[in-house]
Amino acid sequence: MKKKVLIIVIVLIGLAFTLCGPYNILQDFNANEILQDVQLKRDFHNDPLRSAEYKGRDTYIVYTDSGDEFVVIKDYFSVMNFKWKIYELRGGVEDE
Repeated sequence: MKKKVLIIVIVLIGLAFTLCGPYNILQDFNANEILQDVQLKRDFHNDPLRSAEYKGRDTYIVYTDSGDEFVVIKDYFSVMNFKWKIYELRGGVEDE
């Protein structure tokens, strides 16, 4: 009985860290879903997006068909509304 309770507590703590922490693993698995965002499609209409990589806390690196790399950050200006801040990536990002 104690093992079951311990396992449930560990799973709940892990789930809380996953959903509330700065690195949301669920967004990592679904990173390419931002490629369907209407605002990003409009901003990159001349050079369509090829793929996206989640870096944490609503920050992504997106790759275009021409090979350019951009950092896009979801910037919330109210509880449900946001806009994308777009920066050209220069020099790359070091993975830890």
